[in-house]
Amino acid sequence: MAIKFRKNIYHGVNAHLNSLLQHEYGGWEVFHNSHITDILRAVDVALPVGYLAEAERGLQIRTIQIDEEDAYFRMKRPRPDITIHHTDPIAERKIGPLGLDAAIPTREYPALASLEYGEDVYLNAVVIREILETGEIGKPITWIELLSPTNKPPGQGFVQYREKRITALKSGIALVEIDYLHETRSPISNSLSYLDREDGATPYMITITNPRPDLQLGRTQEFGFHVDQAIPTVKIPLKGTDSITVNFQTVYNQTYESIKVFSYRVDYDSLPVGMDNYDATDQKQILAVMERAKNTTANPE
Repeated sequence: MAIKFRKNIYHGVNAHLNSLLQHEYGGWEVFHNSHITDILRAVDVALPVGYLAEAERGLQIRTIQIDEEDAYFRMKRPRPDITIHHTDPIAERKIGPLGLDAAIPTREYPALASLEYGEDVYLNAVVIREILETGEIGKPITWIELLSPTNKPPGQGFVQYREKRITALKSGIALVEIDYLHETRSPISNSLSYLDREDGATPYMITITNPRPDLQLGRTQEFGFHVDQAIPTVKIPLKGTDSITVNFQTVYNQTYESIKVFSYRVDYDSLPVGMDNYDATDQKQILAVMERAKNTTANPE
């Protein structure tokens, strides 16, 4: 019998959902879009006077392929921003009042013309900017990226991400990279590989690289954590000695619990897909969480 809970009963990243999202094409992007919005809201609340945060086209690019038949760029699968599933298999229901006149389109053209040709489609990131003395919004000072599989090696977007990462750091932008993807290697060259079972490697990592005052004196900090360990609360650098503290565990739980489709797909009575991709210690923690779920009766799905 399936065991489901609306709340995240892992103390950290939900390994069941996280594994599923990495094995289902397009699944991670749905979570990414929801989570980056929640991160933006948390950062915005924490910012002191003189700073602004906004969602902006990030350093990461979605995977795009060429359709050789019509030479148009297209996504591998359609990915709507919001999907509504019909849950009544018996009969269709009419929605809305009858007798209303439908609007006449102001423009109409072939569907093929609506496809973007040659456009790179980027995932959103959180960008923090300083408000200048003139009242104008200044250049980015801190960039927060939630990494996606296609932008980690050997993903097709890795080379582009690496180049944009280097450019951002050379320009003096502090970079926060959140990596919950244990089944792919980090795009950061000096990071330990959990996939290759390097000593000290962890399945999840938050990396903060502050290139100020310059790349020689700047530092990179890694905050690694294992299955069922809380996501770290970290200080994010702003300008000079300014910083903000963000509790990423609270933000993660907010994302997980805000949309029912995430928790609905988690069954604690079954092993996560790709269980062998975790090391022995993390597998043991997953089994402990599953046992905890069997003994928990509060907050059922």
